[in-house]
Amino acid sequence: MTYSATPQRAARTFTRYVALGDSQTEGLGDGDEIRGYRGLADRFAEHLATAAPDVHYANLSVRGRLAAQVHAEQLAPALRLRPDLATVIAGMNDLIRPAFDADAVAASLEEMFAALTASGAHVLTVTFPDIAKIAPLARPLLPRVLALNERVREAAARHGVTVIDTFPLAFATDARMWSVDRLHASPLGHARIAAAFAHALGLPGSDDTWSAPLAPIAPRGRLRNAGTEFRWVAGFAGPWIYRRMQGRSSGDGRSAKRPDLAPVLLSRET
Repeated sequence: MTYSATPQRAARTFTRYVALGDSQTEGLGDGDEIRGYRGLADRFAEHLATAAPDVHYANLSVRGRLAAQVHAEQLAPALRLRPDLATVIAGMNDLIRPAFDADAVAASLEEMFAALTASGAHVLTVTFPDIAKIAPLARPLLPRVLALNERVREAAARHGVTVIDTFPLAFATDARMWSVDRLHASPLGHARIAAAFAHALGLPGSDDTWSAPLAPIAPRGRLRNAGTEFRWVAGFAGPWIYRRMQGRSSGDGRSAKRPDLAPVLLSRET
């Protein structure tokens, strides 16, 4: 079921939420290494806890993971937790690799969709935005995004998975939705996706404001844009390419963010 900003359906009470994925689900861009990361899954769990205070939440995500790694490392632990609700977000790390294979990535996602829904969990996922509008130098990757999004929608439809289709929505490519590395959502971006999940489930207090465009801001000059692109390549794209050449990942040596189901602590932050 593809979902954007259509009316809410009747809410169901969920008590065991498990999040699977990579750095977006871990929450990078929404916090830091000292205070910890919040992110879309934590924020969505807080929406759930507001509606059902006894909900328990686990987050198995690890930054840097490819879709096949999410499948291999996180699906079995997720199933052991017997979730009635799960989010599966993976594929961006694959998209930016030279050997990207849309069919292989989609197959990993679909196997997770199939196993989780067969266990009785309701599953939510997302499509990827137009990354050419986020990072102009990434424009050659747009056909990959289109190919993967199409396969995600098709796989989700086969298994009754709810898809938050961000690709056609203007807010998804607004620079304010992204952290300075343009790879991870900003706190606002994480909050918007969490709100989209809440609205898709018809949680009390949710609405479609998550999908609204942000207020316009004055465009930047060409020279300033060029400087921004140069700093992005030097500060983020270059180091990422270097790590890949060295065969390293940002997730090396890391384990699941929140491996066990536990009560949700509501944050005072927005």
